[in-house]
Amino acid sequence: MEYGSARCTAPSDGSAGSFVVTVDVSDDSGIRGLKVLAWPASSKLDLTDADLRSVDSAKCRSTSDETTRCAYGEKVTKQEAADLAKGTWYVSVLATAEDGARRSCPMLPRSTSHADTPVEPSFASLVIYS
Repeated sequence: MEYGSARCTAPSDGSAGSFVVTVDVSDDSGIRGLKVLAWPASSKLDLTDADLRSVDSAKCRSTSDETTRCAYGEKVTKQEAADLAKGTWYVSVLATAEDGARRSCPMLPRSTSHADTPVEPSFASLVIYS
């Protein structure tokens, strides 16, 4: 996984917010797909690759024979944002190559702080503020 970013935009009175993850993934056989999962640290979830196989899929498009850009996004209403667990959240991805090889990475933090928050792949966490 070469490049990754996450952006959270808080909902406002007039519009929904959003959470978007974008990842560039490369493999010499090409990329079949990417799975994405965000979860609160307070859940103490101990993810495995098998867990990630059954979560939401990102939309992917090839940018070369070996590299694919995948994006996953969801809209977040003001009520949904209010109901989210506060504190640290993690985002993990599972990339599957055309030859069946898989690589998972707990790579992108997530936040629902009330501002646009671009996040580079720091392999860390973000905090959700009340």
